[in-house]
This record gives sequence, C-alpha cells and structure tokens, in this order.
Amino acid sequence: MSYRSVQWGVGVLMLAVAACSEGPSGPLPADLDALADPDVPTFEVGATGANRGGPCTYSESDGRFVCPEVNRNGIVITRQFTLYDAAGNVQSQHDRLTTASMRTETTAKGTGTGRDGGTVTVDRSGVMVVSGMEGEETQRTMNGVEHGTMAREFTGRDGAAVRMAHVVTDSTQNLVVPVPRERERPWPLSGVRVHAVTSTHSVGGAEPRTMTHVVRETFDGTSVVKVEITTDRGTISCTRDLASHTSTCPMSGMRG
Repeated sequence: MSYRSVQWGVGVLMLAVAACSEGPSGPLPADLDALADPDVPTFEVGATGANRGGPCTYSESDGRFVCPEVNRNGIVITRQFTLYDAAGNVQSQHDRLTTASMRTETTAKGTGTGRDGGTVTVDRSGVMVVSGMEGEETQRTMNGVEHGTMAREFTGRDGAAVRMAHVVTDSTQNLVVPVPRERERPWPLSGVRVHAVTSTHSVGGAEPRTMTHVVRETFDGTSVVKVEITTDRGTISCTRDLASHTSTCPMSGMRG
C-alpha cells in the first residue's frame, strides 16, 4: 500500500497548530510527477508565519485572503483562505484571541510534461476548515474534502502507449489535534481520514483495467492508527504506529 495519508496528516497538523500571520503556505508537492500521484495530496492546510508563495492579500469585496498563483511546469496552483470570529464574522486580519476558524481553498489545474516525457493533466481542489483557534485553546478540529482527477500518457520501454487515469476523493472528519503540540505525542486525539482512488490503466490496444481502493484511518489519541483498506479483493484491517514508524498493513498488492 502506497497511501501516505498518515505522514501527510501529521504534517498538516503541525502546520495547523502554528501561529497565523501571513496565511497558509502548506508544503505542496515539489514537482509535476508528485502532483499527478493520487497518493500524494496537493491540498495541505495550516496557519504559518512564512508563506512560501509570498504575502497573501485581503480582498474587501469577498472577505478572503488571496495568495499568489504558483506555476509548476504548466500546473497552476491557487490558494485562498478566510478567517472568522466565534460568531462567524469574517476578519480582515488574524487575531490570536478572537480568530476562531480558518477556511482554506486550494486548487491545482493544468497540463505539463512529466519526467518520462509524457503528458500529465491535473485537476484537483480541496477545502479545509480548522476550528477552535480562538483564545488559549487546547485543541483544534479539522474538517475538509479533496476531489480531483489525474491523467498521464507516455511511451513505455517497449514502445507501447501507456495511459493512466485516477479519480481521487479524500475527506478529513473531525480530526482533533492537541494545542500546543506535544513533541513526544504529536498525533491526533480523535477523528477519521478517508482516501478513495479509482484508477484506470491501459497499455497499447489492451483492454483498460480499472481498480478501486479505499483507505480509512481512525485516530484515538495514541500513536497507533487503525486502518481499514477496501479493494476489489475485499476488506482488511491493520494498524500503523506513528511512533515506531511500523505497520501491519501490506506494502503492495492492495489495488487489485
């Protein structure tokens, strides 16, 4: 199994508990091939003090902070976020005591050339809401979704045309994170992450093969994440330990 949601989830949480000044920078994939990988999320939310895309500008007309677009080899990445107080009123700047939640929207769209010389097309978008940010909070809650399609075409070593297409649907459900983050125990207190991918693969004139896999992760405040994996072959249960970086989940063969 190649899904990297556990590592991604923890990385997101580290950002989510930081202080918000210039808005979310969320480390996006470094290259086009990563953007085209269904198991590498393009959407990451966080409140950080160093925005890699440059300063985000507040728009009075729609109440959002709009960040500069980033172009990665033909794929245009956009980010914008909105701050709210406890009553749901939009704020034009972050306030440590009164900013209660943040909604971040990210997109990655376009066509470019991958390392293999083939064509890569990406259309991904995500929304994440971080709540519980106001005052001297002890935890924050994350809820969000990501949807997207990725397609790539290239020529294989035998000269045959290879086509791959993926449809991804992810969700973060009431993922609760301790604040301040504990260095020895940085994992979520509760919540669920679900990652679903439907992939179609064809070589030359062969009949396309379609596979589906769904990974559901449940957090309970310990380092051990309960994982349920469903594929065309059925459903299995396993665990991943964030402290020891070990797993009882199969490393391959879970996509049918």
